[in-house]
Amino acid sequence: MRTVAPPAQTLVPSQQRNERIRGMLYTAGCTSNACVQTYFACMDGYLTGEPCQFYRDHPPPP
Repeated sequence: MRTVAPPAQTLVPSQQRNERIRGMLYTAGCTSNACVQTYFACMDGYLTGEPCQFYRDHPPPP
């Protein structure tokens, strides 16, 4: 029986950007799921105020 490898997954540009942001977050010390979710909520405008200080201090890369 022959085994076939699954097709490689390709990320769309928005997914690629989100992966770059996640990498930047981990490097900056934002390693918990809660931190990452808060960051993206601030970035998307769903959350404001004090919880977004980390976002303001570490803006997303272009």
